Amino acid sequence: MPIKKKYELKANIEAIVAKSDTKGVNFDPITIEAEPEEVLINLIASLKNLRKNIAVDNTSKRVMGIANEMKRTSYLGDLEYKFVLALNYPQYSVNENSSFFELVVQYIERFYDRFDVITDVRKYLLLFNVEEAAALKAFDRTTLEELESEFDPESEEPPNQKLIRWRIVHFKINKLLGSFKNLENAEKFKLVNSIM
Repeated sequence: MPIKKKYELKANIEAIVAKSDTKGVNFDPITIEAEPEEVLINLIASLKNLRKNIAVDNTSKRVMGIANEMKRTSYLGDLEYKFVLALNYPQYSVNENSSFFELVVQYIERFYDRFDVITDVRKYLLLFNVEEAAALKAFDRTTLEELESEFDPESEEPPNQKLIRWRIVHFKINKLLGSFKNLENAEKFKLVNSIM
């Protein structure tokens, strides 16, 4: 864990990566002389590069499937390193305006059609306090209401797949967040370890 290695987290580390050109950074080899910031920047930039348009043949279902899985892995890797930092550094923000919260929302938006999307983010939701939980539920509710407004219950047509999937997401988010409490760090560690 970084905190045991006496690593001091710079508050603007993600802002530095956001401003830098990451095109040449793809899990570049790291030497033993590398500073912790260099290693972290290499990791963050490499994960973000996996989200870029990497499919050379967008007519091939196989190629597009591989590209989409790489993008999904990129989001999960991004969430994982943020999760580690949040558990180790109290100053690492997970509030509604943080990159952590935004990434959880982006992941759900992008992969809502996967049956296990909420399972994927379940452990990350443990870091949310009441305010963040309410904000995530509001995002989910707004999305579902928009889709519901487009559906005519009097029509003979059944709800489309997108609406059905978002109903499932809505149910799972409310089931999970309804049972969460404001946890202290020690309790977070215990819960996280129990679900990993």
